Amino acid sequence: MDSRQTSDAEPAICGLVGAYAVDALEPADQARFERHLDECEDCRRELGEFRELLADSTAAVAEPPPAQVRERVLEGIEQIRPLPPVGPPPTAPTPVVSGDGARADRFRRRRWLRPLAAAAAILVAFGAGVAGGLALERQTAVVAARQDEALTAPDSRILAVQLPGGGRGAFVVSRQQGQALFVGSDLPDPGAGRTYQLWTIDRAGRPIPDALVAGGNSRVVMNAPVDAGTTALAVTVEPAGGSRAPTTEPVVAAL
Repeated sequence: MDSRQTSDAEPAICGLVGAYAVDALEPADQARFERHLDECEDCRRELGEFRELLADSTAAVAEPPPAQVRERVLEGIEQIRPLPPVGPPPTAPTPVVSGDGARADRFRRRRWLRPLAAAAAILVAFGAGVAGGLALERQTAVVAARQDEALTAPDSRILAVQLPGGGRGAFVVSRQQGQALFVGSDLPDPGAGRTYQLWTIDRAGRPIPDALVAGGNSRVVMNAPVDAGTTALAVTVEPAGGSRAPTTEPVVAAL
């Protein structure tokens, strides 16, 4: 029998794969995960894949990102229909799936999100060059692993958006962890003196300014927590330095 189906606690344990790969676990969690690893073939396989990705990032820091890594990020974004620019964000509740279907859906999301988060982190690390050396690479890997653990929560959602000028992006959101990550793919240059800006939108429909995003391939963790009062996330093109309120039509992803 698949060890991942023996307990509702399994998703949380399996979510420690990334942190374990870069020695980011506390001793108690490490011992608990190693006991689980002895019984879980899927986690052993994913641990090997995660370590291969990290090894590739160390071996090829001065080279362009491997095509398969970049394609993995793009495939994840392309699998979801982009959301077009819209007006005020809808506040309809997200449908709830229960029973065995919900558990299967959680497993599918978690298995898809882990490689996306790892690949996105490595893609950005390649673009950063060699300035920080191996210490910076390790720090980046640890941060990515912790983000991966948070964003592979059972309630994680992926919301793709189509940006002006042909750019593609996706918000990876977990209300349970109160986090959102924006992954941008081939974002067009927003223009001289311009930048992309992320927003959270509250129940009253008010956009709250958040992180700034450069063009090209980007991975940005949003500053504000995604809580019960957050109804949508959005991205706009703004003057350099950002704006206190949107000056262009937002591309909105409703939660």
